[in-house]
Amino acid sequence: MEPSIPPESLSQTDWQHTPPTVQAYLFSLAQLQKRWQRFLNEPGVEPTNSRAERALRFRLLWRKSSLGTASVKGNAWVQRSLLLRQTCRQLEQSTFSVLVDALEAFMNGRQPDLSWIR
Repeated sequence: MEPSIPPESLSQTDWQHTPPTVQAYLFSLAQLQKRWQRFLNEPGVEPTNSRAERALRFRLLWRKSSLGTASVKGNAWVQRSLLLRQTCRQLEQSTFSVLVDALEAFMNGRQPDLSWIR
């Protein structure tokens, strides 16, 4: 996409003598600036689509460092434990305390407290 409108800081003459690659770079910076201004001025707007990326990041880093699992049962365990971790993180709960409560409930033959899940 070749920009046709010079940035506000350049005159039309300066813009015409600017190499096309520099024009494209300045145009992309101007577009990025518009997105960042929206992020800074409107509450609730995130700067990027990173909420979904952050939710997956721990799982991807774990898989990369551990080389995954070697069985279907292992995959299911990892999937459930990482899902629990991410759910606890989003709801600002301690994963450890949730697991302790679940294990205590199992050992005592009762249902775990799930009131923290909204």
